[in-house]
Amino acid sequence: MSTTILIGLAGPLKSGKDTIADHLVARHGFVKIGFADTIREEVSKAFHLSEDMATILTEQGIKDTPCPFLALARCSNDEFLQYLIESNTEPLSFTAPRSPRWVQQQWGDFRRATMGWDYFIIAALKRIWAHWTAKTPPVGIVVSGVRFAHTAPFPEAEADMIRENNGTMWHICRPGLETASDHGTERGLAAQPDDHLITNDGTIADLLVKTDSLIASSPR
Repeated sequence: MSTTILIGLAGPLKSGKDTIADHLVARHGFVKIGFADTIREEVSKAFHLSEDMATILTEQGIKDTPCPFLALARCSNDEFLQYLIESNTEPLSFTAPRSPRWVQQQWGDFRRATMGWDYFIIAALKRIWAHWTAKTPPVGIVVSGVRFAHTAPFPEAEADMIRENNGTMWHICRPGLETASDHGTERGLAAQPDDHLITNDGTIADLLVKTDSLIASSPR
């Protein structure tokens, strides 16, 4: 087993997960992966997004903004379109712009329904092992966006995968933050005894100080 630190980040939308993950990359030499990496790769291919266009899938400020590049008419994956038709009770507009968040959430549900509930967990684990077995493994791996797998027989399987591979779950809480999505994956995860809780109740600088403190106390 690699000595590389493995950390999973869980928390509501806009709680600070990406801020922490990006800091771990920039300051501490971590690499960042996510269960949604495969979703973004597959959506980019299905909607014929160039590398520059694909940035709409990750830019926080526009994730909920409808985009014409993501209209269903641009999608070349017939299985995805058929899944949407069959799973929606109301007629779908194929020309209406769609938000990056909506498309990625629907794609995630589609793959879990057609390829198995653990499809993205297996893909993420392969990425983790690729880093672990590299000639020069990174100091740490941070998995941002560990979520409640609402369609899975084991809804907390993403967090379980982190723990079962000697990783630690960090739960980020931001007091006063209203839930920004009612999608099933945004339900909260239960904290386990060895997990850590970070309360994001100050400035970004305060949050990063808490992050550095936790890293300093992490076993190597």
